[in-house]
Amino acid sequence: QGNSRYSETRLLAAEFFITTFTNYKDVYKTSVNNYIAIKLDGTLTTKGVLQYSSLRSNSIDIASRDAVVKYLKDNTPIEETIESMTGDIRNFLIFKKSKDGAYYKGQSLGKTARWYYAKDGDVILKGNGNKVQESQGAMPLMEIPEELNIGNIDISRYIQRSYKLLHSLGVT
Repeated sequence: QGNSRYSETRLLAAEFFITTFTNYKDVYKTSVNNYIAIKLDGTLTTKGVLQYSSLRSNSIDIASRDAVVKYLKDNTPIEETIESMTGDIRNFLIFKKSKDGAYYKGQSLGKTARWYYAKDGDVILKGNGNKVQESQGAMPLMEIPEELNIGNIDISRYIQRSYKLLHSLGVT
């Protein structure tokens, strides 16, 4: 009789708890909160640093992210993807928050700094004088210009960022 009750409970539980399963081609992760999963149909699931940048998050630029994704999905060379995106500066923007505010050469940028890496860039400082993380070589771009093709993007920096991200995902 004990086994009968157990079977009835399992049947009831099966009716209420339906589980789903997704097949993945590949999953690359740095941690449980930072990963990219490529489904069999080629669609992606991303979390953490691999999500697109926004004013609400401190994540990676579109160019580096897309270069890594295309490399993992299609084996497209990192350099090819980065260089193909240079016509639109928005692909290279990085966002970082600073509670104390951010400053570039003494000019206030507000609490969220937006920049790209430039051949003639400099460092962005927090209000307390410390460096904003990863801002060495930055060129602030707080307003998007009408002309999106900017000639001083430090392409090599974005290529390095992409390879560093691949390495953190366990890809060599």
